[in-house]
Amino acid sequence: MSWRRRRSWLPDTRQSESATTPSARQRSELHGAAAALGLTAGESVLLAQACAIARGAGWEIDELSEWTMVRFLLKHDWRLERAERQIRATAAWRTSVGAHGRRQAIADGLQPSQWPGMAQVAPHILLLFTNLPSHEGDRITYLDSSNVYDVAAFLASATEDQVYQLNLHVLEHMSYHNDLASARAGKLVRWSTHFDAEGVGMRHISVRVGVLTKGFYKLTYICRSCQR
Repeated sequence: MSWRRRRSWLPDTRQSESATTPSARQRSELHGAAAALGLTAGESVLLAQACAIARGAGWEIDELSEWTMVRFLLKHDWRLERAERQIRATAAWRTSVGAHGRRQAIADGLQPSQWPGMAQVAPHILLLFTNLPSHEGDRITYLDSSNVYDVAAFLASATEDQVYQLNLHVLEHMSYHNDLASARAGKLVRWSTHFDAEGVGMRHISVRVGVLTKGFYKLTYICRSCQR
């Protein structure tokens, strides 16, 4: 499939997304995780306890956060004592990087094109489409390398910290929209990232890119839990 044909059916969500904060009517249509997932009484108690642990550890819980807590519990087979360690570690990390402020800004309608650093980095990296629906109702991030990625220009476009801050917005965007989609659908929605590597070759391989983006590797632990 040619680049022009690929681009024709993919909305460029770096530029625009529909309003993300639910209206009063939409909020009334959001599903609670316990009822929607048919949790047992014991599982519902564990979910409430997980939310309480997160809140006590400094996690600023909002109306959608319980869907994230379900992911932690599922990852650890509903063993709260195991999930608690990751919840507390994640809460501490979120506090240290100001994640809640980013989540709130995204909920209030912050567009990907407005993320700090996007204007400098976007012209030189993979074309990014975010929050796309799959046929199964899950969410997708689509990365396309065709005729876009320029190693030298990318290296000159931003500092390591700017790239790290941009990726924090990417992950918070994914986490928030995953929770919102789950609450709207009444089921646990998953998120996946798809990379079209057509045209990628040795000219795109650079140790310096790895150095510039090394801060992002630290986020893998958090990202795994968000995608469960």
